[in-house]
Amino acid sequence: MKISTLSVLIMGGGVTGKAAAEALLPAAGRVAIYDEGKEKAMELKAAFPDVAVYDTVETVPFSEFTLLLKSPGIQPDHPLLLRAEQAGLPVWSDVELAYRLFPERTIAGVTGTNGKTTTTALLCHIAAQEKTVHCLGNIGVGVLPAFFQGSDADLYIIELSSFQLTHSPSLRVSVSGILNLSPDHINWHKSMEAYVAAKARLLLQQEAEDTAVINRDEPLLQEIA
Repeated sequence: MKISTLSVLIMGGGVTGKAAAEALLPAAGRVAIYDEGKEKAMELKAAFPDVAVYDTVETVPFSEFTLLLKSPGIQPDHPLLLRAEQAGLPVWSDVELAYRLFPERTIAGVTGTNGKTTTTALLCHIAAQEKTVHCLGNIGVGVLPAFFQGSDADLYIIELSSFQLTHSPSLRVSVSGILNLSPDHINWHKSMEAYVAAKARLLLQQEAEDTAVINRDEPLLQEIA
C-alpha cells in the first residue's frame, strides 16, 4: 500500500485522531477530520489549517475518500460509520493502517479484559534489555507516529483494545497475548459474543509460524484456542 495514494477521513479529533493526522499529513494524498463537537472542530481547524474539518455527516463527501480511520471509542453504529459502510468505504483502526503501511515490522500484541497496560509495560521493560522496543497503547506515543518515526525499532509491543481489534480486519502480530476475558464494553459491542470475537481476532489472524500466549485457566480462551 502506498500512502501517497490514500485519501483518509479521520473520525474523531481526540488524541488518536490528532496523532494520526500529524503522522499522515506529510505523505498522504489527502487528510480530513470529522468531529461533531463545534468547539473541537474549531480547535482542529486552527491546529490543521490545511485540512478540511467536517462536523456534520451531511457535509462529508464520502466518494472523495479511500479510507475512514476511526478513533477507538466511537460507537460502531454512529451515523457516519453507517454512511461510510453504505458508500463502500473501509473503516480501519490506526493499528490496522500502521500494519498495512509497514507490514514488515515485528509486532507483539497484548489484549484481555484486565491487566493489559501493566503486562505491556512489563514486557517492554524486559524486551528493552536486548532490543530496541517501541511500547504503544495507553503508554507511549500514538501507533501511527511511532511506526512512521521508528524504523530503527526491532519490536513494537502494542496494548490492543477490543475497539481497535474490531476494526483491524487483517492485523497480524508475530506474538499475541490474550490475558483474560470477562464481560466488558457490552454496551459498545452489543453482546458478549461480539466482544469475545473482537479479542479473538488477535489470535485467529496469526499464521502457523507466529506465537500465541493464552491463559489456559480462562474457559473462553480455551474455546478460542
